[in-house]
This record gives sequence, structure tokens and C-alpha cells, in this order.
Amino acid sequence: NRSNAEMVLFNYGSAWNSQDLGTQKDHFMLTLDNGLPAVRIHENRSIKVSNEDINLADGNWHLIAVSMPYKSCLLSEVEIYIDRERAQTAIQGMNLNIFTTTAGRISLGGVGYFNRAYVKAYPNLVPFTGLLDDFRLWAKSNTV
Repeated sequence: NRSNAEMVLFNYGSAWNSQDLGTQKDHFMLTLDNGLPAVRIHENRSIKVSNEDINLADGNWHLIAVSMPYKSCLLSEVEIYIDRERAQTAIQGMNLNIFTTTAGRISLGGVGYFNRAYVKAYPNLVPFTGLLDDFRLWAKSNTV
């Protein structure tokens, strides 16, 4: 059952092929982990919705928004919104500042074909199964 897998909704990461993500700057990956939104910025650093009663893999349309309040904010400062309501989150790993690569590529619905290191670092991720609509990306924080 793919709704119980961790599915990639969005990925921004290095455009350069590397064997190891650990030597690179952070990436920014939005996933649905057993129906819960999560943002992965490194192999061992993520922030995830902590309310286990939420399951967005329910066959209904949902609005998911992620906001970094300022450039290079702490991982704990990343905000996740579900259907316009701020969700409670918990971080995994060290609460460090986020420094993403400036030479990156965006993929919707999967990690993309640009860096094999993602497949090595995240062997249990699967492409998103479902429909995406009205994707938006801003360079600065915006209100939900």
C-alpha cells in the first residue's frame, strides 16, 4: 500500500551528481510519510507533523504549505501548514541552520533524475501517487 510509504511531493537539491549527500549543502524535500507531511533537509535532519491523527493520504484534496521565515533559518523554525492551519511539528536530528545549494534543480512528485545520491540516501522513498494541483514557490515567506 503506497499510502503507507514515504512519498516525495517536492524536491530541491544539488544539480551536481555526487556519490554522497553528506558532503553537500542541505536539500529541501517535502514528503508524505504515512500520510504526514515532512520536510527533509539532510539524510539525518527533518521536521515532521507530529499529530498522528492526521493522514493526508485519505483520498481528499488538501493544501500543504511550508514556510521558512527567513533565509538560513533553524530547522525548528520551518512551519508546516495543512489546510491553512499551522501544524505541530517535531524535528529529527540536530537543530541547525538550513543552508541549501544555490545551484539546484526542482522535481515534483519524486527526487528527479539529477542526482543518484538521493536514491542511495533515501532507499525507502517512492514517487508520489496522486494528483498535484496549483503548485507555487516563492523566494520569500508569504502568508498562507
